[in-house]
Amino acid sequence: MILLLAVLFGTGAYAVIRDGSYVENQKRYTLGYVGAADNSLLRSGVFLLENEDSAKEMIELKEYENEDDAKTALRAGEISAYVVITKEFMGQLDALANGEKLKYYATSGQKGITGVMMDEIAAVAGNIIVYTEKGILSLDQAMEERGYEEQDRILQMTDCFNSYVDAILNRDSKVEIVSLGMSDGLSTPAYYFTTLMLFLFIMIPFCGIWFFLGQRDAIAQFLKAKGLGPARQVLAEMFAFYLLNIFGQLFVVILLEISRVVLKYDFATLLKIGFQPYMLLPAMTLPILAFTAMGFFLLDAIQGVVNKVLVTFIIDIFMAYVAGFFYPRVFFPMEVQMLSNLLPSGAALTYVANQMVGGRLLEPAIVLIAYTILFTFLSIMVRKARIKL
Repeated sequence: MILLLAVLFGTGAYAVIRDGSYVENQKRYTLGYVGAADNSLLRSGVFLLENEDSAKEMIELKEYENEDDAKTALRAGEISAYVVITKEFMGQLDALANGEKLKYYATSGQKGITGVMMDEIAAVAGNIIVYTEKGILSLDQAMEERGYEEQDRILQMTDCFNSYVDAILNRDSKVEIVSLGMSDGLSTPAYYFTTLMLFLFIMIPFCGIWFFLGQRDAIAQFLKAKGLGPARQVLAEMFAFYLLNIFGQLFVVILLEISRVVLKYDFATLLKIGFQPYMLLPAMTLPILAFTAMGFFLLDAIQGVVNKVLVTFIIDIFMAYVAGFFYPRVFFPMEVQMLSNLLPSGAALTYVANQMVGGRLLEPAIVLIAYTILFTFLSIMVRKARIKL
């Protein structure tokens, strides 16, 4: 069962990463615009945005001759939104006025990230235009009140305008663009690699259900009669149960090494980490210990084969989903994110992810150790109750 699970998860991860569909989420937003063909100033601004400004990392501009073409592209999903630049707007812009407002159009009822991004882009563009105009007009008014000639005012306003343009184009020197990855600071391949490995390890105790079948109560009472108490019984059996996960770790290491040495497939480059992935496995020792204790308690406490299978499977799937093994937890409500950090699965993901990105390990380590002690104690209590029956 462990072999089948490992092959299944590995095949799934390989398919997702090699397919490259996750890259779709990293593409720039394509925005259309209409009405810039006859205006050299606007075309110069578009050229700067597409080639010089940091906005080129976020948006891609596409020109349309008329609004009908832009509407067709929007409905076909070729662009995220479009804006119509009217002659009235350009006339007021040439006159250094700011009365006419532009509107952008998106699909009906759109409430997603595109709408938010468009609001942000519109706000930035609006602020740049408004405050630049205010600065230039204020300079012109102040010089006029002090009796400067028109030619002098024009020269100074031109210098002021050039200073604004330089400041706008040099915004990149004031900020640093950092890729936060898909979740927990991990790149998409590293995220899927980590979560699927953790999901494998949380499911391995489920594969050991045979360990909890048979006349366990009678055996426990017999061992107690021979001087082996509940605590020693549980610790000995839990250690043997832990060997299942150790086998899973070794199997993953062997597969990764075969991929690296034989197939020449460099997972470190793919995951964008500075070390080979198998070096992460020692970091998973603490999460695996917590998973082992939890799985041992559930399978030992629940009576009946069907109940063991159903309840354990449902709990494992629930914990994996809430922790973000299948879908990044940053998209969940804040209450669910807080809950995930308190679960063994969520603490395990945080612990391993922080090891990869150099984050804090103390808090998730405390949670994992606490769960290990708690489930071990509960298992001892269950064994003590069975011995007394």
